[in-house]
Amino acid sequence: MDLRRRSRRATLALLGLVPFAGVAAGVARARDYTARRISGGRWLCPEDDCGYVYDPAKGDPTQNVPPGTALEDLPEDWVCPWCGLPHERWL
Repeated sequence: MDLRRRSRRATLALLGLVPFAGVAAGVARARDYTARRISGGRWLCPEDDCGYVYDPAKGDPTQNVPPGTALEDLPEDWVCPWCGLPHERWL
């Protein structure tokens, strides 16, 4: 099982550390995913339990995204490195 592609809450639920939730069971939530811009031109992952911040000034070395790459210019196959949320859900 690839725990890196699950939200933190889903992972904790699977490990029995928090109450089991529909998200952990794979039940889709109706939700408006949109990244929130925070200070310094950085973007907060729209997944509630994630907390990853994409900083265009740093890029994403885990997926070979060079520094200076705007959120809109990320590759189509880019996913949040913490929770696996696809790029198209950030926009």
